Amino acid sequence: RNRPLTELASMSRQVIATLLSRCGIPDSGVGLTQFFADGEDYTPRVSSVSLDDRPAMITLRPR
Repeated sequence: RNRPLTELASMSRQVIATLLSRCGIPDSGVGLTQFFADGEDYTPRVSSVSLDDRPAMITLRPR
């Protein structure tokens, strides 16, 4: 299903963390901070990022 951009940002942060980890570069583990319009101001929201490495899809569903 389609996801809102706010959720896609968190997912992309997880993808980058996994990519760096597989290249041998440790991730900082810092959460993702997004800024949302709140009238004339912006409100920051921090989301934690799961750094669990997920298995390859092919290993989950054998042919």
